[in-house]
Amino acid sequence: MTSHDYQLRPSDWARALLPTLLVIAGLAMLLKAAGHLGLLPAPAVAWDPELTVMAHQSAACRDPEPAEILIAGDSTCLAGVDARDLSRQLPDQPRVLSLALYIWLGMDVYAELVSDYAKAHPHHVRTVVLLMTPSKLTGTSETEDGAAIWRRVHSKKGRGGGANDAGLGNDWLGTRILRRHLLSHCLATPLRGSGAHFFGFSSEIEAYLTAHRGSLPTFGTAVPPRRRAGAEPPAARYVLAPAQEEKSRAFRANMPPGAKLFIGLTPAMANTTSPAARRQRDDLLRQWNVWIGADAILTNLPPTLPSVFFSPGAHLNQAGQEVFTRLLACEIAPLLGGRPVADSARP
Repeated sequence: MTSHDYQLRPSDWARALLPTLLVIAGLAMLLKAAGHLGLLPAPAVAWDPELTVMAHQSAACRDPEPAEILIAGDSTCLAGVDARDLSRQLPDQPRVLSLALYIWLGMDVYAELVSDYAKAHPHHVRTVVLLMTPSKLTGTSETEDGAAIWRRVHSKKGRGGGANDAGLGNDWLGTRILRRHLLSHCLATPLRGSGAHFFGFSSEIEAYLTAHRGSLPTFGTAVPPRRRAGAEPPAARYVLAPAQEEKSRAFRANMPPGAKLFIGLTPAMANTTSPAARRQRDDLLRQWNVWIGADAILTNLPPTLPSVFFSPGAHLNQAGQEVFTRLLACEIAPLLGGRPVADSARP
């Protein structure tokens, strides 16, 4: 038995659904137009993990608790050294703060952070440790877009914004614009990809950076490339990029008064470079030092570490960060006039 029987014609469906569809289309057009005209607020910093890191490092310049040792460098330094643990392993446990950023930002940006921190904390910084991957010195990884994003984040008004809007042309309903420019200011944005299982949200990245004094881990284990039996990795060719000379000299000029500068290179995966990597890297360090004039070059840092210590993105993972932090403590402790707290650090 049929209790009800509805006879709906296409015109009935149109009258029922068309008003809702018109409202959705109108809102989408409004959002897209407002986004293109710059009428919407910039995305919140928490929208993008990289923005979160840059905003945190920028704000760290005004951290009320002064640090005696600053760590600067690219993302291999950001992920390779735990500033809090390094402090615990150095003689007298001086406060260490990492201001490391990304490879696509220039050495002039690293220098700006160090200089700004020293101005906010005069007479406190006594050592700056600058660590970078060799490719940073041998290539031109900086981008104008990256520099523009940094300027917006580091400016007085720049607590948000700067994220690239590429790809929004296919956002027909304006949902991505809505999430980026409006909802990101009032709702936590779940992370995706590497680190999502550990942090969950960008707000947790901020909390981790604060707890570990500007250091951030990466996750997972890299799969080393397959090679024929007996085949050696390709020989590395380390040639300083001329564009780095001016920025290296500027970094030295922006050093805090009276502070010492130590420079070093972060390690590569063991089976991706030739056995001659140490000599080549040491030569690169010495050549770079002609420009930057460091007080010490950290030639005893390992040129490579086993692949188990790297994440798929070629950065040190949590285990690698722990190992490299101990090795760095062993290397710089004598330069600070003492011995590392844990002499068992060196494997």
